[in-house]
Amino acid sequence: MADLHEAIRYAETIIDTDPIKAHRILCNVLEEEPDNALALFCVGHILVNRDELGLAYNVFKRVVQLAPHRE
Repeated sequence: MADLHEAIRYAETIIDTDPIKAHRILCNVLEEEPDNALALFCVGHILVNRDELGLAYNVFKRVVQLAPHRE
């Protein structure tokens, strides 16, 4: 679990400079934990930056379902 958390944190640091690598890392995390709200949120961020707004909307909807009270 700690390794997955570290992977997400690393992906967050490179999300704007190397979104392809960040996406690959986040997909690996989501293979292990498909309901990881933070990883999904980061994927949504990448999708927004790619202008894939429909997909991003669906991802963010899932994040809200998983963590409705988180800020």
